[in-house]
Amino acid sequence: MSEAEIRVLLVDDAPTICAVYATLLRQQGYSVEVAKDARTALRVAYHFRPQLAIIDYNLPGDNGDQLTRDLLADPLQEGVLIVIHTERNGVEQVSLESGAVDVLYKEDPQPLFILRIRSLCRFIEVHRQSRERERELERLKQE
Repeated sequence: MSEAEIRVLLVDDAPTICAVYATLLRQQGYSVEVAKDARTALRVAYHFRPQLAIIDYNLPGDNGDQLTRDLLADPLQEGVLIVIHTERNGVEQVSLESGAVDVLYKEDPQPLFILRIRSLCRFIEVHRQSRERERELERLKQE
């Protein structure tokens, strides 16, 4: 799976953050959809089926940890990896307990952000390959 095949949902209510990070991710070859709030994110995720969701911790009317739980509870979003993107310290524990796999900070340099996203996407690819092998083995057993 190439980076272009990795679907990323970026959720942030700040238009500048959305524009900067969506552009940055697209320049790296990722397919990106943007949502400005939790409600829109759930609707976009239903159709887009992201493999990676990058969610701002502070969203209007909701927090990123609740959106994380909602996405992970949706059977259609099986396997989505979720990262909380924040400028606040102190949200790590609640974010990870809600099901996020990592917390990234908005003040981190953009090259570090991209390296961490690439690392997560390598994990997505390994997981996908593993599932394909399992399906192939199952198919061979049935023959």
